[in-house]
Amino acid sequence: MDLESMQYYEESPEEKRRRKKAEEESAKFMGVLLKTIGTWFLLAFIYSSSLFAAYFILNDSKFFASLKGWEQVIAVMFLAYLISSLVFFLKGIMIVLRAYRNWWWIVIWVVCFVFVCLLPTVMVYFILENILGPSIPAKRDGISHYQFWSQVGAIVAGGFIYHKYGLSRDNVLRISAWAYSLGKRAGLALTGHRK
Repeated sequence: MDLESMQYYEESPEEKRRRKKAEEESAKFMGVLLKTIGTWFLLAFIYSSSLFAAYFILNDSKFFASLKGWEQVIAVMFLAYLISSLVFFLKGIMIVLRAYRNWWWIVIWVVCFVFVCLLPTVMVYFILENILGPSIPAKRDGISHYQFWSQVGAIVAGGFIYHKYGLSRDNVLRISAWAYSLGKRAGLALTGHRK
């Protein structure tokens, strides 16, 4: 007999039931915890352009330097929310202009696409190229065709972000619905139509 089986050898049925229930609850908690962490990482990835822009805007300010720890995180997240809301405002204008066949919607789409998708896509490309490619300190060759795989990974990441933002669809996150609605009203005003 091994040590583990000896440990539970003299357990009563009630103790076995409690141990099994505790193990199930622990596994359930770990599942919820991992799902929550994964969701936060996914959201941070999807909104990475807004997070980076917010950080770079705040980084040199005296206000940001005076904040400590979590206050800085909250300030970055709040500004990132405002930047994302600006993107959804522009998206609202773009949707209305496209519906009224005004070619300016293409310009707004390009601006939103570059900010929302292109910046994270380039970031993913360089991260993958760095991970998969030759590494001078480690003196390893990297995997073959690492540039191709880096490009594929970057394109997949950009497509995923584009899909989640839905730049060409008439939809919005509930948290930014106010900005999208204002954008649609501004778009109607730009086209000379009133609702």
